[in-house]
Amino acid sequence: MVMREATAMLSQLRLHAHRPVYTEEFEAPFLAATREFYTREAADFIAYNSSPEFLQKAESRIREEARRVEEYLDPETTAPLRALMEDVWLGQHFKTLVYNPNSGCTHLFQADKIADLARMHRLFSSVPGALEEVRQVMKESITKYGEAIVRDPEKTRDPVTFVQNFLALKAKFDQIVVRAFAESKEAFGALVAAFENVLNKDTRAARFLSLYLDDLFRKSMRGLSEAEAEQKLDEVLVLFRYLRDKDIFEALYKQ
Repeated sequence: MVMREATAMLSQLRLHAHRPVYTEEFEAPFLAATREFYTREAADFIAYNSSPEFLQKAESRIREEARRVEEYLDPETTAPLRALMEDVWLGQHFKTLVYNPNSGCTHLFQADKIADLARMHRLFSSVPGALEEVRQVMKESITKYGEAIVRDPEKTRDPVTFVQNFLALKAKFDQIVVRAFAESKEAFGALVAAFENVLNKDTRAARFLSLYLDDLFRKSMRGLSEAEAEQKLDEVLVLFRYLRDKDIFEALYKQ
């Protein structure tokens, strides 16, 4: 209460004096001391903790300082303090967090860590360049998994197995984009670009898709309800749309 009254008094002096008393006598040194304290704390914390643990700590600290402004300080301190906290905890460390070999984005995508990815997306949304790095790792992960499918003899032994593996990969990253990345159009764009890239690298993709579709019509959709059949067709058509040379698919399907 005393702190709130003191800062309010300084704010009033700011309104009536030529010299901005609150800003120069309190806010500037307060922000400088805050930056120094959290710069040291963040550097120490990131050295010994995982990316998800660091982001939980960052989120907690940012909230604590926001409450401190609300309870004790002039409301005009809110914006510069938040910018400071986001820079110290996120702006200075986002690349380390994204590319941490043990707990960064590659690991989070592989392990389907939806909550951790959602926190990262939420916090990084105000950090210039951070989400671009996350999306780049997502594209690289999709490409890596897709190329692994293409290289695996077990997964390319027949069209059904091949397509089902790609459908499973698509479903995995659809869930990440929807649940962790708030259906961001930029994230969807990265997903589409990655699937287009990997499916168009191998000419077997068009052939296997045409054979899979043929199998659906001849055998796999027997006994399915209309809704179930439509869902299966829709899934295949999504992959079909990723093919750049659709004439190849059409020619193969007509054979």
